[in-house]
Amino acid sequence: MRKKKAVCQGYAMLFKKMCDIAGLKSEYIVGYIRTEPYQVGTAGILDHAWNAVWIDSSYYLLDATWAAGGCGKTDDGKLLFFQKTF
Repeated sequence: MRKKKAVCQGYAMLFKKMCDIAGLKSEYIVGYIRTEPYQVGTAGILDHAWNAVWIDSSYYLLDATWAAGGCGKTDDGKLLFFQKTF
């Protein structure tokens, strides 16, 4: 919180805490991400976290990390900067 930096775990845990404080039923979820078509159907490590929130008798999935913005990349995939996109 002090450094204002986090990866998916930090975003998801903060969202869960805010839901708890607000009295909303929510879940912290860990799992796999797929950003390239060739990754679909492959196993890997647990590499992402997101949430589910209970609204009107149904769970809705949300990803506070990906909803915050994204990074610019070089041609070889190196991250250059973060662009907020709420």
